Amino acid sequence: MTEPLPLPVFELRQTRELSAREQWDVTHLYRKVIWRNGAGPLYTTLIYLSYGFGAFLALSILMAAKRLDATAPTLAGQLVVGALGYAVFMVAERWWTTRLYRAKYWTERRTGDLYAVTADGIRTTSRRGTFACGWDSIETVINNDRHLLAVLPGARGSFIVKAAFEGQDVDGFGTELVRRWQEHRAVAATGSPT
Repeated sequence: MTEPLPLPVFELRQTRELSAREQWDVTHLYRKVIWRNGAGPLYTTLIYLSYGFGAFLALSILMAAKRLDATAPTLAGQLVVGALGYAVFMVAERWWTTRLYRAKYWTERRTGDLYAVTADGIRTTSRRGTFACGWDSIETVINNDRHLLAVLPGARGSFIVKAAFEGQDVDGFGTELVRRWQEHRAVAATGSPT
């Protein structure tokens, strides 16, 4: 019996850096699809609670400062400065942390990065090295008009912003990725090739 011929490899090479808008769109998609399935809901709840209690604390301090203004104006002023300073720096820290995280993550996706659909799964080659993922590790695939996303275990995913691969058959790449992934799932479910 002859060995089956290996399936062809489909490749895409990123042709430009992601714009700030594209980074924001992919971050939003990540939060919507992956973050909600992992630690995201708890983390998001804790963030909102910290903002809520921070606002409650600031309001309480401002109310106390209003009452103290007639008898201890210096203390009232210190409370107001403390409350406003806390609010400003809490918001600034959250904004700065999010910005740094997003900048670090998305600037790792650079011009020249290579994405491949192989017989065994998907492979990404970038300045960070090579990452390979088998078909059985992919939980789901999202292929829409702007993005191609392979959702992986552990709140991870392989993202492709289609507009950053100019002059290439990104839709064909996405279609082939989805076809091979679904084919692998069908074989895994039945135990034999269809």
